[in-house]
Amino acid sequence: MNTEPTSSPELDTVARFGVPPYIQDWHQLTRAALYHDPPLASLLTLTNNGSQQHDWFKTFAGLTTGSLTESLIACHYHARNVWNLEEELLTTAYKLYQSAHPFNAVIDCGCDCKITFEYQAFVAAYRRSWDYLGQAVGAYFEQEIGSIKDFQSPAIQQHIHESPRGKAMPDVVHEVLAYMTSLIESDVENFAAKQQRSGPDRLTPWQNVFAGTLAVMNVPEEEMQEEALEIGLLRGNFELKILYQQYADDRFFNKRGMYNLRQHLLNSCHVLEYRVGQAYAHMRIIRGRTASGDFSAMP
Repeated sequence: MNTEPTSSPELDTVARFGVPPYIQDWHQLTRAALYHDPPLASLLTLTNNGSQQHDWFKTFAGLTTGSLTESLIACHYHARNVWNLEEELLTTAYKLYQSAHPFNAVIDCGCDCKITFEYQAFVAAYRRSWDYLGQAVGAYFEQEIGSIKDFQSPAIQQHIHESPRGKAMPDVVHEVLAYMTSLIESDVENFAAKQQRSGPDRLTPWQNVFAGTLAVMNVPEEEMQEEALEIGLLRGNFELKILYQQYADDRFFNKRGMYNLRQHLLNSCHVLEYRVGQAYAHMRIIRGRTASGDFSAMP
């Protein structure tokens, strides 16, 4: 029996999602940089010296080309599924209610709502991506890191500064740690703060997160310059920013702001990918993102 891996376009069509172009470019460039000959100066000492010490290069490379890359792809996968489900839900609702013009009503899609399941999976993959990035940066400095928030620890920062690699590249250490701290404050802590304010709409080990309930509203024509029928998700919550902008009287929702969970998730994917790319640029693995969106390996 042949156990060598083979490829099958037919099975790939069924099983594979397809890597978004930006992530594919980043993956190829980081892989090329990691195995560059001669090795990059930033990676020269990040290798097993033949003793019983940990092979930090293997850990760093594995996280970069494996766990982190796959988690970024998973964010896109679930965001794209939300996009497709939201589009189908909206199209179907308009077909059902366009001529009926019901009174304002909330339509319960049940506890087995697919869009909520995809949303929960997105949030989990999004959080996981930050922690994989933290673990990769930790491995780069030969440190065991469990979560990106570990970089807030003064003890860990001091240990990195005083480590052999830290002393060999003080400018890089200062730059990377400053960037990780800024990420925690601007992205990760903001995420956690919105969680605390979101009440029952939190995704925790003991609570699910709620993507939203479908609502059909017969909006007075003076409130809307376009269609009188308004359909969208209500009370959906994404922790990074407010999704649904309300009118001042709290009864009607802005047409452009109510039914756009899909776009906010994709926007969050792009921001996350940019942050990851910049982290690897600060570590001198790849160059930063240029105006054209391309990366090039560090010399």
